[in-house]
Amino acid sequence: MIKQKNSLKFKISVVVAILLFSALIYFSINYSIHEVHEDTFAETPLISPNQALEYKTEFCANKLTALIHETHFFEKDISAGEEIKEKDTLIQKEEIEVISLEQRELEEVKEEFESYKLICDDFDEQPTKELCEQFLTEAKADLELAQQNAESSDGVLSWIETSHKNLRRANRIYNELNKTCQIFNIS
Repeated sequence: MIKQKNSLKFKISVVVAILLFSALIYFSINYSIHEVHEDTFAETPLISPNQALEYKTEFCANKLTALIHETHFFEKDISAGEEIKEKDTLIQKEEIEVISLEQRELEEVKEEFESYKLICDDFDEQPTKELCEQFLTEAKADLELAQQNAESSDGVLSWIETSHKNLRRANRIYNELNKTCQIFNIS
């Protein structure tokens, strides 16, 4: 009888431990998807190291993270172009044109980041019908693109997995944003 009670206590303890561990993982993932991420190797970070950007919707965090990554890709391209320009004088003129074009695009992306940051801050403070419509339209377009990619991914297994992962993420973002707008009765 005592052996059965100890066995039951052990089983209950294991189940409780598994549930607590699962809850911890769930909350850490949920917390992370609402945070804007910037790689630490960035030459000129857009987010200061002591500043954490967190939003109530994954849409804003995702959009700003994508803009940050785009900024850093432009910075790398410009740096690589500068190195090529210095080494090879035959393609120097073309490379100068490419670098100036990339620098303009880099500035546009930085401006778009700052604009979206302000819009997302406003949306977190007080969602409006206009912002809901704008964000839902963008999220819907991302979802439709992810659906098209998932449907057309008939090749490499890694491409199929990536496209289905993107589809789940786009669907989750759209549904979360839609619920947020419905809560405030503005969609």
